[in-house]
Amino acid sequence: MKKLILLLFILETSNVSSQEIKFEKKFFLLGTLQDYIGRIQFSNSKEIIESYALHEKPLFDKISTFYKEKNLSLDTIKKRYFFRDRTLNDSINSFYIFDNYQLTYPNKDTIHRGKLKPDIFKTKDEKISFLLGCMSRYSYNNMIKLKKKEFCIQFANSISKVSITQNIIKELGFTINKIETLNNIPRIQRIYFTVTDSYYNIFKEYNLLSTEMQKNAFQYYSR
Repeated sequence: MKKLILLLFILETSNVSSQEIKFEKKFFLLGTLQDYIGRIQFSNSKEIIESYALHEKPLFDKISTFYKEKNLSLDTIKKRYFFRDRTLNDSINSFYIFDNYQLTYPNKDTIHRGKLKPDIFKTKDEKISFLLGCMSRYSYNNMIKLKKKEFCIQFANSISKVSITQNIIKELGFTINKIETLNNIPRIQRIYFTVTDSYYNIFKEYNLLSTEMQKNAFQYYSR
């Protein structure tokens, strides 16, 4: 009887620790995209999916492994990494509802400000991949105290990601421990949450990616 109980325990813990997901790279990429007052797109630059700062090179390298055939490059003048692909960008933008504004300076152009549609996620793997994308760029653990196995995602002036992220965390059966709003400029919102044991290791992995970028930013801007 004791041997049977031990065997069942081993099988149960093995299943918990070996939880796998079907990684949906487009939804991971979506999770990394800026949502500062929405997704900003310019009519004269329809091929640009996103740009990443120099200290975000670890994330840029990770995305490069997912999209080896796409145009990811460093602009040495603007000092940013750019991800360009018109077809993929059109697909990404289909997840948004855009408002349009006319610009006359410095060039006549149309700026599109997008808000994520709430019904774009169809599977659990899409939700997990999106949340890992958010974790990889917006995870925050500087100067805050986290509980054991707790994570924190921080958004600035978000118009849709902060609410969608909260909904996804709940839908996945994870636990939101606290929502914090810092009424400074920009407006900062933080989501403190814990995941189930079966997903802890993969979330820890992408949390470390964000931690590495935070260290890079400190070194880069303190020069």
